Amino acid sequence: MGPAEISRAPKAANPHPADARLALSARRHSAPLRRAVVHEVADGPLRSAREALARTTGHHLGTRRLREIAVEDARHVRDFYDQLAARSTPLGGQPVR
Repeated sequence: MGPAEISRAPKAANPHPADARLALSARRHSAPLRRAVVHEVADGPLRSAREALARTTGHHLGTRRLREIAVEDARHVRDFYDQLAARSTPLGGQPVR
């Protein structure tokens, strides 16, 4: 399967209201594939990760794309923990434990 593109007429009423419930990601690759990429990249070299993903998922991604996915998802993890730390720090500045 290849990429799917959906376009809507600007300022038109949504002819498919059920689409909103799907909460489709704007990202090109699915969450399970991205998760597999992150796990494989964390375990070793990009080339080994590429071969393992091709073997287990059937997806053939280049090393550049693997690196892009891993870096993007690492940013999300960092942002998550930054937000968590900000919420758990009271005005006095000491973290809550």
